[in-house]
Amino acid sequence: MNFSFFRVLIVIICLNFVETFSQSSDLLIQQYRKHNFDIEYYKKFNSIIKFSINKIKLIDLKSEGFINYNLSKLFYFRFKKSVALGTGIEYKNYSFEYSNSIDKKFYRIKYISFPLFFKIIPSKKINLNFGFSFNKYISTYFSEIDKSNFILDEKSFLKNSTSLMFSLNYFIWKKFFVSPSFMIQNSSKNTFEEEINNFRVFSIGVGYKLFSDFRK
Repeated sequence: MNFSFFRVLIVIICLNFVETFSQSSDLLIQQYRKHNFDIEYYKKFNSIIKFSINKIKLIDLKSEGFINYNLSKLFYFRFKKSVALGTGIEYKNYSFEYSNSIDKKFYRIKYISFPLFFKIIPSKKINLNFGFSFNKYISTYFSEIDKSNFILDEKSFLKNSTSLMFSLNYFIWKKFFVSPSFMIQNSSKNTFEEEINNFRVFSIGVGYKLFSDFRK
């Protein structure tokens, strides 16, 4: 696997480790005399981890997207009861096939993204998220024969980009939620260029809500 994946995974694990040992939930339970899950609804700071599968739709009609995955660690601060501001880090992988009259290639591209988004919290069950992210381009691998022998593309036309995003978190059981999302990525003003930097992404994920020690 690519080394950048392990670096992101290590960062996420360390953040979760620090966050777990920084909590004092027992003290809050004594103060509010409530179950831990009910207490968390009143806290300002929180975070989530999420695993998603995605499929991209490219502008170029000669291309077809394939299923891949994302890994996310997000933080947010609720400055009002139903409105929060969030950020974090996401490791994104996309796959697609490009074909023309001469040849056919399979591509795998990797980004590390830094989102900035608003979270609307109408209820304990539903959260709505919308905002944008900066996507740091990491690498491109391609295969000309099949989908098993991939080679690093050192002359890739892909580059850093920005994207608009919208997602919904629906809590199905305690801290667990499902999250469909939609993203539009764009890094070229000319949509007729050969560069495949402009595409849409549909994804569905499963996440887990973590709780910090802060409260109102």
